[in-house]
Amino acid sequence: MLCNVQVLRTVAATMVVLHHLRTPLLPHAPWIKDIHVGAAGVDIFFVISGFIITLTTAQRTATPAQFFAQRATRIVPLYWLFLLLIAGMVAVGLRPVGLTDTDATLTNLFKSMAFIPFERSNGALMPILGVGWTLNFEAFFYLLFGAALFLPNRHRMMAITTCLLLLPLAGLLLQPPGAVARFFTNSILLEFLAGCWLAYWYLNAGPIGGRRSTGWLLITAGGLGLALPEIFDWGPDFQQLMPLRFLAFGLPAFCIVAGALCLERTSQSLKSPFWQQQGAASYALYLSHTIVLQIGEKGLAALELDALLGPIGTAAVLFVAAIAAGTATHLWIERPITRWCRDSFPSKRSQA
Repeated sequence: MLCNVQVLRTVAATMVVLHHLRTPLLPHAPWIKDIHVGAAGVDIFFVISGFIITLTTAQRTATPAQFFAQRATRIVPLYWLFLLLIAGMVAVGLRPVGLTDTDATLTNLFKSMAFIPFERSNGALMPILGVGWTLNFEAFFYLLFGAALFLPNRHRMMAITTCLLLLPLAGLLLQPPGAVARFFTNSILLEFLAGCWLAYWYLNAGPIGGRRSTGWLLITAGGLGLALPEIFDWGPDFQQLMPLRFLAFGLPAFCIVAGALCLERTSQSLKSPFWQQQGAASYALYLSHTIVLQIGEKGLAALELDALLGPIGTAAVLFVAAIAAGTATHLWIERPITRWCRDSFPSKRSQA
């Protein structure tokens, strides 16, 4: 296990939680709405995803069918569970995570489950569980990578690189109008490609890949790359799928992941059980936190505890609740479901 990658998963998920925690603070600190650095946790996830998928397929052989089964087992059960939870909440008259009557339809539920992007009533391209928009990109990357496994090993990286370069270029030049075309031609796809080549470097790096100074320099550069545009307000206006997201968030995320891997190669890694556990729970935290924050905020308001706690206290309670719920979801729901799926649908390789 790459310990530093697990730590980065923890950091990335926590950044996203903090990004969404701005909501209860906005009435008391309006300026916080312009701070979007927490959203870059998604970009760190995407670089890590490209890295891990490339690294693991290089280290052990898997057929396309095995690859798709492994990735589906990893992301689909828990995601579908939360989608059905959202559908159940809508069925009893609730409107969780900002859904409107126009958004909360059976068609949109099926599109969400099938990882097909669609446009919400507010113009955002996201499924009925808002954070699931990133899983649409993940599923697309898995589909592309799995298809590349049909090719000889020496041609795979070139095929993946060509596709992940041409799609954003097409989006930039053609500006396609459809939701699906706009979504899957965004520059954010380059973050997966950056992770793929980072894995290639990790497997073949020379001495420079083993220097601690290089690692800390890259992490510092990535951190500054995310922070300075926020401090000096010279970055582009934030949007979920802004055209230059790869430059604004993707490149700093790449530097941070590359730096952590440099440190890993020098055996300078954070092996704390807490950080490793939270890294393992990062997916559950990512999927659950918006629902937990929304329910928690309304619950505190109903009990009039938000006035007692104040904005900072309210945010702290909601943060702890989100972390606790994410960890519990991982331990008591995600792990048993994943184990059951793997036992019920073993790969041919495991049966051999």
